Amino acid sequence: KVLLGRLESSKEFKAENKTESDKDIIVEALKISVRDLNKNDISKRELPKNSTGVVVTKISENSPLKFVSVNDVIVELQKKKITNSNQFLKLVNDILNKGQKTLMFAIYNSKNQRSYLTVKLN
Repeated sequence: KVLLGRLESSKEFKAENKTESDKDIIVEALKISVRDLNKNDISKRELPKNSTGVVVTKISENSPLKFVSVNDVIVELQKKKITNSNQFLKLVNDILNKGQKTLMFAIYNSKNQRSYLTVKLN
């Protein structure tokens, strides 16, 4: 017996492949929360199709990222491409654990302007 069908559209496949991309990750060192950039964000904001990064979802008042806004997209940190929120968190922690206090971000703002931002942590 042969069963034909598309695995991608089956309920089981969708359930298994559900990523935690909508989950906010708190980055304590920067006092911000981020989530993965998803296909919906990319098409809505008309970003380059292969964009990866994290969307800023919350910024504390005393965050060192004063010039970043909610919904800005962080695409690079220290010239390393950001792929998802877990990798971003690990990268931030790795950099700080090495004793580095200056972080360089590449960010798309709400007008889709790409800019570089350097932040010195105390």
